[in-house]
Amino acid sequence: MALLRGRVLTGRILDPDDLLDAAQKQAENEQEKINDKNRGLTGPAPSGMTGMPRLTFVNEQNIAAIRNLAGLATPMALRVAVTLGLPDRLRGEGTAVEQVATELNVSPVALEVLLGHLATLGIIEHASPGYRTTDYGATLCTDADNGLTNFLHLDMAGGRAELAFVELLHSITTGRAAYSRRYGQDFWADLAHYGHLCESFDQQMTHRFREQIPQIVAGYDWARFDTIVDVGGGHGTPRRDSGRPSADPRPPGRPRTHRGRGEAHLQRILCRGPSSTDRS
Repeated sequence: MALLRGRVLTGRILDPDDLLDAAQKQAENEQEKINDKNRGLTGPAPSGMTGMPRLTFVNEQNIAAIRNLAGLATPMALRVAVTLGLPDRLRGEGTAVEQVATELNVSPVALEVLLGHLATLGIIEHASPGYRTTDYGATLCTDADNGLTNFLHLDMAGGRAELAFVELLHSITTGRAAYSRRYGQDFWADLAHYGHLCESFDQQMTHRFREQIPQIVAGYDWARFDTIVDVGGGHGTPRRDSGRPSADPRPPGRPRTHRGRGEAHLQRILCRGPSSTDRS
């Protein structure tokens, strides 16, 4: 028999600290069960997820943000809008959906759904008897001359190449170009075969260099060279802005590409497939 703080206990003498620790541990276990239930982590692990670490935090804002990043509805809606020329067509006063559908020879029902989504994006707005392009949406008009038309138009070099991203799994799995898998021939063969693609590619290069030329010119001592050759893929803008003549501003051959990182690098792998230099 043992006397513990006024209580008679049988067996060994119990340490009060042990009792407190046990009570605290039980409370922590109960709280963990409540937390697991709130996280949706009760029950057996889903098939194929056994042995994986348990989630400790689920943020609804993060889920929504990632869903928005991954969704294809808005990127494709913008591309289809530019391809159909909707920002240009809906300039000025409001135009009825049925009229636009008839002019473009598209489904009026499907077009109205597309226009409704573009309105939620602020590209167009309701205006009797239909829709009109907003100031924000005018950024997508052809005469905005900002390169977006080429980038988004599905029948131009930039927009057509962008769709090769749907074959990204093929490129990562096999190490081969996604462009040829989707279109039946590689990017450069496509440019050679379709004149309008080649022309739009040159336009794309012109827009790109328009932004990059000041840095290129200022970042190097071009005066040290007597002759500078612009190797295809544009209209000779870098050579002209460098202030030096060229023996042949557009010699035959493929437009020259350069090593890149991030999205541009991934785009090149999709079009050409990875090379040994891509691994460095």
